[in-house]
Amino acid sequence: EVTQEHVEAYNYLVQDQERIRNTILAALLAQYKELQEDYGYDDEDSASIMPDVNDVSQFKSLIGLSTVHLMNVSKDGTAYIGYEFGCSWDDEHGLGFMTHKDRVIKIGGADTSFLTWVADEDLNPE
Repeated sequence: EVTQEHVEAYNYLVQDQERIRNTILAALLAQYKELQEDYGYDDEDSASIMPDVNDVSQFKSLIGLSTVHLMNVSKDGTAYIGYEFGCSWDDEHGLGFMTHKDRVIKIGGADTSFLTWVADEDLNPE
């Protein structure tokens, strides 16, 4: 069922998509070195699969948005939104972001973008 919270989230996304994109890419850039360490590709593979990135524009050839999830969890009248990406470094698990408006809550595998508990944890951090 589409709720008013979903409509608010969708409208926010449409109106502020550039800011949301920039926030997501900045968050990814800030965490990318840690992701590189976690995946641990050797020098030969990392050059093509997970190369060093110094600017968010370099992600254009490494990730692609596949799905936007309007969550059934909301805060202040606006639903959380998950963004699911394919990425060059993880064909199986992809890349996911959970957000509320233009705030990145969590970055992880693609499932981060659609797991209700991720949004619930932000809503009720206890």
